[in-house]
This record gives sequence, C-alpha cells and structure tokens, in this order.
Amino acid sequence: MGGIVQEEWDGSEYRDNDEERYFNLAASKALSWDKQYIKTQRIKDREKRNLFITRMENLWNSANLGFGKPDQNGNMQTYYLAAYLLVGEKTGWPKPFDSERRKTVKAVHDSLQHGHGGFATWYKVQNGEVVDMEPNGNVETTSLAVYANVRLQEYTAF
Repeated sequence: MGGIVQEEWDGSEYRDNDEERYFNLAASKALSWDKQYIKTQRIKDREKRNLFITRMENLWNSANLGFGKPDQNGNMQTYYLAAYLLVGEKTGWPKPFDSERRKTVKAVHDSLQHGHGGFATWYKVQNGEVVDMEPNGNVETTSLAVYANVRLQEYTAF
C-alpha cells in the first residue's frame, strides 16, 4: 500500500454506535492516522489517531473480556480482539490505550487458537474465563490473529 490512507476528521463527536458497528473501521483509521503522525509529527494527527484508539477502548466489554458485534447473540469477536492487538503493536501502545488491558487481551487471544493452528471466530466468557468458542476458524480471523501476534514495529513499515 503506498501513500497515506486516511479520512478527514472535522473534530466533531461521533455518535455512540458509529464505531461499535464498524470496529474494524476504527482500527483502520487509528493505523492510518498513526502513519500520518509518524510522517508529520503534528499534534493534530496524533489527536486524530487517539480519537480512534479511544473509540476502540470504549467498546471493551470488561465483563465479557472482549469486543462484541451488534446482533451476534452476545458473542465476543476474535477478529476485533486481534485488530485491537494489531493497532496496539503497530502504534506502540500509546495513551489512551489501557496498558493493563494488553495483558488480558493477549491472554484471551492466545487461548482462542485451536490445535490445528486456526483461531476461533467467536467466543463466550463466564466468570472471567472463556467457556465456549467456535469450533472451527475462518481464514480472515485466523490471518488477522496470526498477524496481530507479530510485533509489527520491528518487522514492517506498514
């Protein structure tokens, strides 16, 4: 991918459900603005990145240790968990990321890998433990989950 990928932000607040319905869009925007910030070192670009990181942070469901998707029967989405890790690894876990949450997310994420190598697409948590998960994985979730395990800052100029 060449160049800077970004969307313009006019400083206005987003509706509460905007990024909840499009978690991957918040992750994409956070990565895009981080790339812009690295290039320019402008405070405004850092603030834009942080806005989308905050959107991701606000969607964390501490009771269910993850990120849900509307209308998915309360299942937590492995894809979103992996996207959260990916953004954190790429951006270096700056504030406003919750530094303690990384350990929890990483532990849950790692527990979702099946013996055959794939990752569950969804999971359920009860009393702080994963109690059920999709028995099969899919290519998209597994690819992102594997990619999220790579310390991106060390291996790519993405």
